[in-house]
Amino acid sequence: MKIKELMAFDDGLFLLLDEHSFSEVRGITTLDFLKSGHLLFINSPKYLKKLEEDLENPVFAEMGLVIDEKLLKNLEQDPLWHSAKEKFAIIFKSSHFERTMCLLSKIFFDETFKGIDMMVDGREDGTANIDPSAQMAGNLFIGQNVELGKNVKLMNGVSIMAGSKIGDDTIIFPGVTIYANVSVGKRCRIHASSSLGTDGFGYNFIDGVHHKLWHFGGVMIEDDVEIGASSAIDGGTFSPTVIGTGTKIDNHVQVGHNVILGRGVILCGQVGISGSCRIDDYSLFAGKAGIGQGLIIGKGVQVAGGALVSQGWPDGSIIAGHPARPLKEWLKGVAHLRKSSLKK
Repeated sequence: MKIKELMAFDDGLFLLLDEHSFSEVRGITTLDFLKSGHLLFINSPKYLKKLEEDLENPVFAEMGLVIDEKLLKNLEQDPLWHSAKEKFAIIFKSSHFERTMCLLSKIFFDETFKGIDMMVDGREDGTANIDPSAQMAGNLFIGQNVELGKNVKLMNGVSIMAGSKIGDDTIIFPGVTIYANVSVGKRCRIHASSSLGTDGFGYNFIDGVHHKLWHFGGVMIEDDVEIGASSAIDGGTFSPTVIGTGTKIDNHVQVGHNVILGRGVILCGQVGISGSCRIDDYSLFAGKAGIGQGLIIGKGVQVAGGALVSQGWPDGSIIAGHPARPLKEWLKGVAHLRKSSLKK
């Protein structure tokens, strides 16, 4: 989409810097998935600090930035901002950042799915690519441009929407729904009634209305993943939610948009992972544990059942309670409270 066309959709979007090398916007992305021709959104110092980690990446010279006008006023003397802004091909400022995100996300949501009929089965119009060895039960929906690899097994009532890909030797059990643009790796097992790629729970509250932030990032499930029954993996906003190789997810688990799970992560029943969290390799969340938005959990972290995690934790931490604390500290606190409550 041309720059002038984009700005015509939003009267609060203003051109701050234009190096004339960026004539067309191809989409929106995030800091975890940098892409040429795409826009980044930044509205807090936290994201600017994260941007610093990749500042020498040459792809920024082919990208655009949308920054909150309120944040910009606080960055006039910030050396990090002065270094960062020189890296981008084009920079916009927004006088109503949340509204801009909603407006532009809808534009590129529509662009992503333009020309795709979500109601048409890809076997009918010949767009589905199904390996001859795939086994399929009855009552299925296989959308346009879906790809099924070797020895894939689809059981009764499975729905796979347009553009999704299922890797070799994967088994999908009855009643599973896979939304558009989801990729599932090899040798995965997706159990009954789970949903992959559902819209993330993202809204911006503007003038008394919850305005939808449109999600089109999809989900990327790597090889040897198992997902239990009735679990939900939300699709990312502008880049995918990622489930790492060998991760195992129990029944009734919620994984929010843009979460990145490393290799071999274990999520037990009724765990809730809020959006944009990063959980590193071989960490474990026991039953009914939860974690707040955007937190980073290191490698090999163990989270006790029912714990509520409100901050990031380094490699090897063992935590419990609410708010989650190191296990020994939490146990001492529980013992102290019990001792105090039994006093006459």
